Amino acid sequence: MDQSQLFSKRAYLFDGSDKNTDSELELVKKIFFSLESPIKIENIKLKESTHSYDIYKAVSESKAYTLKLSFADDCKVIHRENDILNSIECPVAPTAITSGQIKIGENIQYSIMSHEQSDKVIELGRGFLVENFKSFCQSYKILRENDPPQNSISEVIGDLFDLSNLENNFLETSIEAIESYTDKQKIKSLFSDIKTEIASSFDFGVLDRHDFCHGNLCIDNIICRNNTFKMINFDYAHRGNVMFDLSRLILSIGCSGNQKTQLIRKFCSETEVEFNESEYNSCEKINLLLVLHNLAINYLYEVYMFDSAREINICNIINEFAQNYKNFHKLRLFEKHRDFISRTVIEPIVGKL
Repeated sequence: MDQSQLFSKRAYLFDGSDKNTDSELELVKKIFFSLESPIKIENIKLKESTHSYDIYKAVSESKAYTLKLSFADDCKVIHRENDILNSIECPVAPTAITSGQIKIGENIQYSIMSHEQSDKVIELGRGFLVENFKSFCQSYKILRENDPPQNSISEVIGDLFDLSNLENNFLETSIEAIESYTDKQKIKSLFSDIKTEIASSFDFGVLDRHDFCHGNLCIDNIICRNNTFKMINFDYAHRGNVMFDLSRLILSIGCSGNQKTQLIRKFCSETEVEFNESEYNSCEKINLLLVLHNLAINYLYEVYMFDSAREINICNIINEFAQNYKNFHKLRLFEKHRDFISRTVIEPIVGKL
């Protein structure tokens, strides 16, 4: 079976309901009440849980907020996004409200920003973005008018690599489960080979530029309301090459051939960017390696930290793997690890191929 067509003629139904506990509600209320100008929160909803933080929608009498909450000792991505949003005045990005730390039993880091009442493109469908690509390009052009963040792409990649240190990021029971149900050494070998190939492919002259880069410009981080597009989750924003954002976007849309060429041309025309094929290919390779790295990390988190309780997230991981399957063959390391990835990630969901 062609692994790029894993979900062809298949349907899956999952329970996507979100449930909040009383302790979560009380914690969020305490954070908002502790602000310099206290806010009374009436309702909250857990929207998403990532490696680094949980994301809540919190609603007061008159306004909705996005709250990012982390129990980590030093959550770099929360600090980075807050600093970036505070440094820009941009109608196509969330508005930073405040950030800080509160001690409730343990130190808790948080950031609060405006809540965008919009739909994610991943929910609207890739076709929606393609059909309204000109409008998206206009929004991205506005984002690029801001001064670039101070941090470099090297810092961002370093933070991503930190996530693949299993001993530092997984509970002891999760490590034991990994050792019992899969091959921990092969997982470490995959991460090691990804780092090596990125290091050998990294061209500072291409990647370390001075454009404002979102850093993870995928359809999960693009939202739309009334045909106006905005970008969210600036965790990995950096100064770099606009071709990095463009190549990540094209990979996320999953297009190829004439459609890929047409979208690249439209993007460059609408954003007034000069296309450089060599630089694009270099950025695309780095993005492919990072996508593979992040898919592996996300899968391990979903299965061994969240006990496979979030089926939709696992399904999305496999869908993105299938979408990029043919592209992954461009990577030297993929042939070596392909069978292990298929046995570990794909077969438990869709069966033997």
